Amino acid sequence: MRYLSFVLTLLMLLITISYLDTTNAAAASVTGQDMKLNIRHLIPSFPITKSEQFENAKQITQYDIENQQQQQASQLNLEFSFKGDSESNGYPPDVQIAIGPNHVVEIVNRKITIFDKNGNLLQQKTLYQFFNFPTSDNVGDPRIFFDIETQRFFAISSDFNAGIIKLAVSKTSDPTGDWYIYSLTNEQGRCTDYPILGMSSDKIAITSNIFDNCFISNPSYLWVRLWVLDKNQLINGYSTPSMYTTTYSDYFSIYPAKSLESTNTLYMVSTGSGDTSTVVYFVVNGNPSNNNVQISIYYLSIRYIASPLNAPQKGTAVPINTDDARVLDATWYQNKVWFTTHERCNPQNDFTQRDCIRLISINTTTNSIASDTTISVAQKYLFYPALSLDSNSNVIIVYGYSSSNDYASLNVTAVLSGQSNSWLSPVQLKAGESYETRNRYGDYFGASVDPVDRTKVWVAGEYMDNVNHWSTYIGRVSISSQPSPYVTMTLSYTVKSGSGYQPPTFSYYFNGIPYQTTLTTTPTTYLVDKGSQWSVTEILGGSTQNMRWITNNQTKGIANEPITIRYVYYQQYYVTFSFNVIGEGNYASPNVNFYQFGVKLSKVMPSSEWIDANTVLKIPLLLEGSDENQRWITPKTSFTINSSMTLNFIYYLQYRISINYKVMNDSTQSLDITLQYLYLGNKTEAKLPFIGFVDANSYLNITKELSISNVERWATNNQTSIIVDSSKVLNIAYWRQFLINIKLDTIGGGSISPKVAYSKFGILTNSTLPLQDWADFKSTLRYDNIVYSGDKERWITFDVQSLIVNSSISKTIRYYHQYYVTIKAEPQEGGSINLNSGWYNASSTINLQAVANEGWKFMYWSGAYNGNSPSISITVNGSITQIAVFYLSVTINNSENLIIEYKYDSKTGSIDQGSSVTLYLPKSTKLELNAKPGLFIYEFKRWTGSINVSDNPLKLQLEKPIVLKANSGINYLSIILLILVATLIIIISILFIFRRKR
Repeated sequence: MRYLSFVLTLLMLLITISYLDTTNAAAASVTGQDMKLNIRHLIPSFPITKSEQFENAKQITQYDIENQQQQQASQLNLEFSFKGDSESNGYPPDVQIAIGPNHVVEIVNRKITIFDKNGNLLQQKTLYQFFNFPTSDNVGDPRIFFDIETQRFFAISSDFNAGIIKLAVSKTSDPTGDWYIYSLTNEQGRCTDYPILGMSSDKIAITSNIFDNCFISNPSYLWVRLWVLDKNQLINGYSTPSMYTTTYSDYFSIYPAKSLESTNTLYMVSTGSGDTSTVVYFVVNGNPSNNNVQISIYYLSIRYIASPLNAPQKGTAVPINTDDARVLDATWYQNKVWFTTHERCNPQNDFTQRDCIRLISINTTTNSIASDTTISVAQKYLFYPALSLDSNSNVIIVYGYSSSNDYASLNVTAVLSGQSNSWLSPVQLKAGESYETRNRYGDYFGASVDPVDRTKVWVAGEYMDNVNHWSTYIGRVSISSQPSPYVTMTLSYTVKSGSGYQPPTFSYYFNGIPYQTTLTTTPTTYLVDKGSQWSVTEILGGSTQNMRWITNNQTKGIANEPITIRYVYYQQYYVTFSFNVIGEGNYASPNVNFYQFGVKLSKVMPSSEWIDANTVLKIPLLLEGSDENQRWITPKTSFTINSSMTLNFIYYLQYRISINYKVMNDSTQSLDITLQYLYLGNKTEAKLPFIGFVDANSYLNITKELSISNVERWATNNQTSIIVDSSKVLNIAYWRQFLINIKLDTIGGGSISPKVAYSKFGILTNSTLPLQDWADFKSTLRYDNIVYSGDKERWITFDVQSLIVNSSISKTIRYYHQYYVTIKAEPQEGGSINLNSGWYNASSTINLQAVANEGWKFMYWSGAYNGNSPSISITVNGSITQIAVFYLSVTINNSENLIIEYKYDSKTGSIDQGSSVTLYLPKSTKLELNAKPGLFIYEFKRWTGSINVSDNPLKLQLEKPIVLKANSGINYLSIILLILVATLIIIISILFIFRRKR
């Protein structure tokens, strides 16, 4: 056979539990929707658990026959039986039964039916109604159990479409009343196949085989999912009861045992799907409400289990499908886990391989195989055994059987207490009446002890009452009592390590008399009264408060059957372990792995434990919650336990840091960049590029500057001292740079700060001269060539305005202080000056020469210098204006017979007859001329020259030089008047004289 071994993985998963409350309903027949699909239980394509090869059928036959010792006389009593559910749909029925104080509850793949203990129907519901499943989904694989301690019924069923398992808990011992309903949703969207229910006093366990899909031909097996829930919270209707869950990908079909008496330890077993010589045995301690669930796993060797055959049946060539050799039922009682499975064997006196029943018990005190029995019947195929135990530790087993001469029928057998290698001759519960051709049967039967009278066990199974029409049958059985003989106890001891201890003592009763003896290392057999109490020293003398020799073998009990025990005493030290975390976050407390009684255990810190001497205690390197970007890590993960000690483990929160660098302006270079950081509290150095984990809340210190010389370097403006407060990806840009040293010299005085622009770390940087700074290699440096102070003062340089930074630069920039000098002639047409307006160096001297144009005359300077010399020298000590003022000429020529009077501004004057005058007046001056005759016989005629007019007086606004002449002429009218006057005077005079003479 092929086999694969996988590494055990434990995955803690958050689950959601949805809670609702069903209501009571009166008894009625079921008319709900039919099952949509008949789910065939899935089997992984490889053996999950450890197995051994077998050579041939003969070897198996010889090996198994040794343990087949059927007891001839049956002590079984079938006290009462009746027919249960019956129909053709919802096959196979997956029969389960649970017995309460007053009720018999049967659950199958279609419905749940409640009877009284006389077989009268009280209530019936579909699984859809009972669990509140969607009626469109495929549901089934129900389980049910009555818990004697809490007086409550517990039931589960799977929704294959949704990937949800529902758990029902009755509110009282009356199953016809109300129930709490919970939903387990961790595997939503997957296939939750073959769920199983088990429990201890304080918790319940549910397992399921998880496949990727229920509805394809070859689904992929994923893992077994385990749920552990607080039982007290469930029975009290907590909406979110405490839960622990994990997965096992290396195992298949783990069966939690149902406890029939008080224990806070829950046990589980697995034989995988068969073909194995190992049973995987799980011990579950703690409670999810205390967050202390611990699971120990043991591999126990058993006789080889070969996978079963399909069973022939009467009336058809189609065989009955008996599935595989997984565990079919498991119950814990009086320190033993009893479980059943199928196997292939040769029954006694039968040379043909057939399907047989394997019954195995594990001593949960010693964690070892207590018994291993094959139950077979010649010429018959046995299948789907279910078991329970009565109060006398008798194992009652119901099973199906068939052959080519038998329809599938139901039998009950038993293994008596203390006689585990033999079984009682079976009694028939129900003979089959027809056959099944749909290749689906089982998949399991049910058995339940009566909580009122625990000497009685109720059983239920499937048979065919018509072709392809299944039915169930329910019965109550008991076993006649037997006298108690002596039992033998074969005991010895060994000590694993250390010295200075005292041997253990054995206390027991023989013939009612107490005895005490010292055990030896050689096995010794003692005869002990059956039913009497016995004990062995648990902790050896010589032990101290912090060191002890102790055994985990059973050290006391009731002598009910022969026992052989070799007591193994372990030297152990008391060790206290705790942890501290440097940093915060969402981490889970670490488990510490240690050995106790030779078994590897795991416990959440902080805690104190007794640990086997000379073994290695280990803790995880990383805390749960760590991922690729953050982690909590410890520097030391293992310690050898050779004394009592107190251990405190330190975990450091670290973040993943990725740092790279890039050469920005000279890609031909590679740099030696150093990173300093803390790792596990220690200063550490590395080179860039760097990828690794760094202690949280420490600082990354990265080289900021690499000096090549005192004028050349590699540098970055990125942050180089960085607090580690999260995972980071950093890229540090380094720039090749040269030192720039530019001095400033101003000629002519003054204080200036010329602007300069250059590239530093790829950023345009603006500053002022003088400058001493680093500039990027191959970048351009530019500075102002002119600096203004207002619009009349400046400093100017004639040096090159831009430089390429290919090396270090050291130079002086010379700026000349200048003022703007305004030089002009006024009016402009009046003359010229040898120099123009412009910028002149401060403190310099300029020589000005004013030259008048024709018709104009230089009159004086106006501005910084006031004078009338046409040639002057001026020192430039500020922004100045110098104006040369020119007057235009006005030449007036007078005739011999006129007198000219003139006036302008507030000035007046005259020009004599026959004279000429030249006046120099400002442009735009208003001039008035008035020409008057010297004698009355003369008169003014007109003005000639630059102007030819007869206006008198003449008013002018002077705009340019002019020449005028005043012209005169004879005033004939005056002469005539003069003559007339003279004549008149003469006449008057003559008349006067003449008159006097009269």
